[in-house]
Amino acid sequence: MLARTSLQLATSLALTLGTFSLLSPVWALDAALTEKLNDYQQKIESRSLSEAQLTELAGLTQKFPGEAKVHLVYGLALDLVGLNDQALEQFQAADKLGPQDSNAVVGIIHHLVSKGDKQAARALLDQALKRFPEDANVLFMLGKTLKQDRDFDSAEKTLWRAHNLPNRPIGLATELAELYSATNPELAVNLASEDIERQSNYAPALAVLAEAFYNQGQYRRAIYPCEILVKQSISWRNISDIYARCLFWDGRYKEAVLPMLVTLAKSATYLGGRMPGAEMIAQTVPHISGKKLSAILDNFYASNSKELVRNPFHFYLASALEKGGRYELAYKEINTFLSADPKNVDALIFKGKLQETYLGDYDGALQSYKTAHALLPYNGPCNQALMRLEDRLRERDGDLAWKLRDGLRSFFHLPPI
Repeated sequence: MLARTSLQLATSLALTLGTFSLLSPVWALDAALTEKLNDYQQKIESRSLSEAQLTELAGLTQKFPGEAKVHLVYGLALDLVGLNDQALEQFQAADKLGPQDSNAVVGIIHHLVSKGDKQAARALLDQALKRFPEDANVLFMLGKTLKQDRDFDSAEKTLWRAHNLPNRPIGLATELAELYSATNPELAVNLASEDIERQSNYAPALAVLAEAFYNQGQYRRAIYPCEILVKQSISWRNISDIYARCLFWDGRYKEAVLPMLVTLAKSATYLGGRMPGAEMIAQTVPHISGKKLSAILDNFYASNSKELVRNPFHFYLASALEKGGRYELAYKEINTFLSADPKNVDALIFKGKLQETYLGDYDGALQSYKTAHALLPYNGPCNQALMRLEDRLRERDGDLAWKLRDGLRSFFHLPPI
């Protein structure tokens, strides 16, 4: 771990490492080692480097301590597996030994950005632009920085400038494509496809491809990149929402439920307002049997509950299931919500409504309304529901419509529960 601050590090690297690199000998690599390092760099780019190969790269840095390329490739490998501090040491060594290779200094900048040291990263980037004014890697980093600063016109010009240079890094075309996903989706598809040709499972490019097809109204074509992405991470960006909508519009309702649940879980972190994900679920569940829907929910909770689900999710899901006619599942969800928030008046009223109107549990509904009333005595909807149900229960024996409804429920083996 370095004792100096990140800004001091950036200044020191910018002012001294470049000078040191001009004075340091650069040993010539033999053809076999060069070929091996190039192969490893391709594996790093495609995220297919093995643990054994990572170990071998570590050994090569000991065997060839003066070879910039060895340190650079090992640094890229360490960065790939998330060992950022160790990667930084290798990038520093590579920059000292290889003044004509921008990858090392870009790796250092990337490290600073990942640590949140934007000021230090920008200082080093400014120096890198002086050392490598027409380098695709450095211009790519500048373009991304300009995008983050919301200077989109400058970012667009810089990224196109980098795109027209040889040896452009993977991700550059995708960074450009993101600028056109909504305004020129056809161009966005072409640009994202450049990176997908180089790395078929490159997530940012797949996401742009899905968004661009979606914006073109080509919903079936958007499904395939979404399928690949959700296998990597079902909560990746806004892909669950796009995936769910495309599956729904293609009539694939059972498949659509899981990404709909993810979409709702990502947004339902608090109570208040409408949740678009809930509306989609309400429209979809009538197309799926209760048994199948229950199995989908069980699978979702088994796979995602710890990472995604917060308690408000259960309230919104219960509401969506009630609108879609899945009352027993709605009842289960609102009970899950109340187990964590037993004094929520809105949830108690909702539970009472389910019990009274759909499930035939009148005594249970009465208790739910009374509990809500005790918590908030002047709640108008609760008071009306409570008084109405109390009046009807007093007249239950003489209410023929009520008797007929309960008789039909009993005959068809429907709740009360």
